[in-house]
Amino acid sequence: MPRSSRRVYFTTALCIATVIGCSSDKHNGPAATGSLAVTVNASGDGALGSVVVSGPNGYTSTITATKTLTALVPGVYTVVADSSTAPDSVVGTVIDTGVVTGSPATVTAHVTAAVTAQYAAKGRVGGLWIANNDRGTIPEFSSNQLRATGTPVLAESLATQVGTSAGLAIDASGNLWESAWNSDTVLMYSPAARNAGGSPTPTTVLVSSALSHDENIAFDPNGNLWITSCGNGGIVEFTPSQLAAGGTQTPAVTISRASSCPWGLTFDGAGDVWVADFDLSDLVEYSAAQLATTGSPTPVDTIGANGGSLAKPSGVAFDASGNLWVSNFNATTVVGYSPSQLTAGGAPVPATTITMPASSRGLGTAFDNRGTLWVTDESHGVVYGLTSAQLAAGGTPSPVLTVTVGLASFVPEQLVFDQVATAVGVAAASTRLRTLSVPQLHQQNRNVETRHSH
Repeated sequence: MPRSSRRVYFTTALCIATVIGCSSDKHNGPAATGSLAVTVNASGDGALGSVVVSGPNGYTSTITATKTLTALVPGVYTVVADSSTAPDSVVGTVIDTGVVTGSPATVTAHVTAAVTAQYAAKGRVGGLWIANNDRGTIPEFSSNQLRATGTPVLAESLATQVGTSAGLAIDASGNLWESAWNSDTVLMYSPAARNAGGSPTPTTVLVSSALSHDENIAFDPNGNLWITSCGNGGIVEFTPSQLAAGGTQTPAVTISRASSCPWGLTFDGAGDVWVADFDLSDLVEYSAAQLATTGSPTPVDTIGANGGSLAKPSGVAFDASGNLWVSNFNATTVVGYSPSQLTAGGAPVPATTITMPASSRGLGTAFDNRGTLWVTDESHGVVYGLTSAQLAAGGTPSPVLTVTVGLASFVPEQLVFDQVATAVGVAAASTRLRTLSVPQLHQQNRNVETRHSH
């Protein structure tokens, strides 16, 4: 073969090899992929759910906000929106449920598929119970009913076995305890018992001769229940084991004070108890150490009246900053004392004084999750809500919220926020989810969402 022919042949073969090689490289490169855009629309109440995406080859991804998933192998992808929960701004927990559209979604090469998870409020867990000193019926309002002035239909009511309910408190297990003015008996209703509504049988009944004209009740950090016994001029303690046993009990500890009618009580962060004395018109503090032994100890601190600042004080409650707020039965006022004033003792002018509506008689006080102070008014049979801004300003504000209880006879006393026991529908009390616990609600929501997604 001539030299020139060999050169042409070699050059042609090189070109062919090069083309074949390039073609081979293309077939061995990365496979084409696609994308999936998942839009997550929250309900706006703060609850964030988990959206789970699953697909070929065991693929899974969990997201909580809108996101585009890239580099996905082509195939079918399923999207499930789990239920979501968040602390409610007033009391308890808000529960949202999600509905998915566009699932299952088919992802193809170089194309973005789309799926939407839309969340909406489904229910709330929690409520406000109010002792009714005139009847055996204890009313409850749900979180959504405590957002506007009005006379809402009660979310629930309990017809209890005592006719002069005075004190209410909830223990660490979510059980509701009730004292009564004209009874030597304390009743307990479990979450299941009170969620059923109507006239449930008390889960526990405790009787003690040391109880006379009882008022407020509160649990200390160790789970002991303390009761103000106005008729006996002291506060009494029942231990967790006594509460569990029920029946006839003698208080584990009794703290007495001469000529007194203890009414409201609350514990501070150190485990000391503050007691509002209705007859002596002052506030006293007993240390946690003093509460360990029966006796008549000298209070470690006493706050006296200054120009009528304390006039038959009744309800007491601490805010998140450690200020102590007191409602006055005979002064139509609510007063606040700063931590430094509480430490100094004496008879200081309250740091804040709020004049309530004319002729009101405050008895119970409690704070909700947003820092609004709720005060029961015996004269008008209503509950007032004072915002944190109103508390800071003092003066004579018109309560932002006035909730009227639609009962024929209602004398409100102590009130307590129930964070866990009652599941209340968003739209109205009639949609109340009586029988589902929070974990059960989560599972039910997930089952519903799975059916929607497929």
